[in-house]
Amino acid sequence: MKAFDDLIQETLDVLRPFSPRAFPYDPEKSAPLGESNELILQKEQAFELGAGGFDSLSFLSVSQNASLIEKDETILVGPDLDAISSDCSYARIVFIEVDDVEKNGPDAFYAILKNIEISKYSLVIKGFMIRASALNMREQVRVSRKAIKDKLTFEKIENQFIKVFHKDPHVLKVKVIFVTSKEGPYSALENIASKSNERSEAYNHMLKDSVMNCKRCEWKPVCAEIDEMKEFHKKMMSKKK
Repeated sequence: MKAFDDLIQETLDVLRPFSPRAFPYDPEKSAPLGESNELILQKEQAFELGAGGFDSLSFLSVSQNASLIEKDETILVGPDLDAISSDCSYARIVFIEVDDVEKNGPDAFYAILKNIEISKYSLVIKGFMIRASALNMREQVRVSRKAIKDKLTFEKIENQFIKVFHKDPHVLKVKVIFVTSKEGPYSALENIASKSNERSEAYNHMLKDSVMNCKRCEWKPVCAEIDEMKEFHKKMMSKKK
């Protein structure tokens, strides 16, 4: 799985000038879980991340390149929750190293990617209410005043999520990146997120389209850029014969 490697590297290069801080994965430092229907009212909130007219984005990419995702960790670009006092821009990016998922057949990639995506929103962190839209790649978060008082941090939040990702046996390592900096490169990250989403959709289309007619396929320009997608397409065509 190399189709997202260039986007992962581009993201890391874009963020490097912003002095990112790294927190190694420690399951003992995990945020407390909340109720599945937990609702944070406006009167209870300390602030919102990515709300209103602020920048907001979220995307997930996978790779088999261990050098891109060297270890389980959380990366923070900008202030942590205890240093934020009002609504601000926000991004959450997840990079996951997986094993050779295609050894179980091309369909396995689709299933595993969907399981990972579902895991991203399967947890409810107490005092950290996520509202996400896969259609426009936005993610907004309402943070409660009590959570700030109880010293909730991005490190604790993602330690909890990394635990969930690792329940999938195909997941080897997880790198989670939070961006809250006022000067963060949100436009560049949004462009990368768009490319990542297009490639994921192209893979999904290959698996769902029984005709596989490249001449009329709307995703042809995306596949043409990635050699791995061409090989994936050949495998799917062979499977349908």
